[in-house]
Amino acid sequence: MGKPFEELTEAGFGLLEKILECPNTLPSDFWFDEPTVDGQLELLQKANLVVLDDKNQLSITELGRAALKHHDYIKEQDALTRKQHAEELEAFKSIANGAQKQAEFSEQSAKTAAEQAKSAAELVKSAAELAKTAADSSKTSTKYSRISTALSIIAIIISIIAIRMQ
Repeated sequence: MGKPFEELTEAGFGLLEKILECPNTLPSDFWFDEPTVDGQLELLQKANLVVLDDKNQLSITELGRAALKHHDYIKEQDALTRKQHAEELEAFKSIANGAQKQAEFSEQSAKTAAEQAKSAAELVKSAAELAKTAADSSKTSTKYSRISTALSIIAIIISIIAIRMQ
C-alpha cells in the first residue's frame, strides 16, 4: 500500500489550504493563482480531501483537514531532520578541525624535538672536542710542570753546591 496522498504536490496542499481558508469557493476562483488548478482539484476530489456541492462550490473534508495536519507534521519533521543533519555535520567538521589542529601541533612538536635532538648532538660533539683539547692541554701542562719541578730541584742543588764550595 502506498503512502497516503503521495500523488499530491506542494501546490496541491497549498490549494487545499486555500480551500480551508475560503470554504464554498468556486474552482474558477483559483485559475489565476494556479494554472494547473483543474488537475490539482481532480486529485483532491479523487483522494476525498475536497467535495463539490450542488452549487459547484468547493469545501474541504475532515480527511482533507487531517491531510493538511499530516503534511504540516511531515514538513516539520523534515525541517527538524535537516537541522539535525546540519548540526551533526557541523559537529563532524569541528571534530575534523580539532583533529587537524592536533595533527599540526604534533607535527610541529616532532619538528621541534628533531631540532632539539640535532642541537643536542652538536653539543655532545662540541663537548667531546673540548674534552679532547682539555686532555691534550693537561698532558702538556703536566710535562711543563715536571720540567719546571726538575729545573727547580737542579737549581736548589746548584745553590747548595755553590754555598758549600764557598
